[in-house]
Amino acid sequence: ESTEATLVYAQVFLRAEQARGVLCAFGSDDGARVWLGEKLVYENRAAKSANPLETLLTLELAAGWNRLTLEIENGTGGFGFYCRLLDAVEASSAPR
Repeated sequence: ESTEATLVYAQVFLRAEQARGVLCAFGSDDGARVWLGEKLVYENRAAKSANPLETLLTLELAAGWNRLTLEIENGTGGFGFYCRLLDAVEASSAPR
């Protein structure tokens, strides 16, 4: 199947004992938007190749579970993304 003109989503929950910032290296092929909870923290709709160090985000986590949602938009050709937390934090596909 073709992946052209496709929109995909990824979601993970991050847990913090107390409110704190967590560094995240992010890159996408092509456009992307990133939300922490309901807040849009990154948007770049440009057609480009994925670079694991495209941008460095500081995710301001609240105490408890925080939902991180990624939207990756593909124009043409292959696509994908990089998302790496650079600080230790508990992660889960669903909050416990």
